[in-house]
Amino acid sequence: MLRALTRQKLLMILEASYFGYDNFAVSFGDGNKVEILISFIPDSRFYFHIRKPKESANSFVGIISADYVTCIECPGEKYLTPDDVLVDSLETAFERVKGWVQRVKEEVIATNPFSKEIADLKKTLDERLDQFSDQLADFFSQAEADELAQKLDKFEQRLKEMAGQNEELKQTVEQLSQTIADLKDAANSVNRGTWWRMAGGRLLTGFKGLAKSKEVRDFALEVAKKIMLEGK
Repeated sequence: MLRALTRQKLLMILEASYFGYDNFAVSFGDGNKVEILISFIPDSRFYFHIRKPKESANSFVGIISADYVTCIECPGEKYLTPDDVLVDSLETAFERVKGWVQRVKEEVIATNPFSKEIADLKKTLDERLDQFSDQLADFFSQAEADELAQKLDKFEQRLKEMAGQNEELKQTVEQLSQTIADLKDAANSVNRGTWWRMAGGRLLTGFKGLAKSKEVRDFALEVAKKIMLEGK
């Protein structure tokens, strides 16, 4: 049976995570062996199972097998299907829980409606690029580059105003400011196709950090549509 302190260590890891403890269900089995199951309550696909290795694994690790445990982690590190990982101690397994929670966070955020809107906008931009493929090797005129720079400057300034004193939004806007500076510079040096793909990739990726504020994300998407679609 696991000691109360050992159980508490795991619960503290979950409590300190992005989701907090209340989004997880934790079962410690019947107490006669190591058998821990952590389930993510909002989505039953995601779980973390700690148990003693099977016999084949016991044979492999030999004399030190008493300390080894198996972690079955879903989602895995590369796929949504579970990873089956043999580790050298329960403490190591608890450390792996942190990485698993991060992957769950990534999957949850990826299904956010705002993320879907960004993906849809990126898809629309790619389709527009295909339609105008014969023009993508051309360069922007100076007037066109200046107009893009003005739009991006206004966009950046408004984002800063909307972020206000929200430290998390301010950090995202600072990152977007660097992207905007790069895009303004690129408008004078790369062809249209390269610029639109830069904007579609870097700008839209940066928008994901705005997801927590509906007002800011709606504004950002509307401006992005005007810059990247209406401006073509």
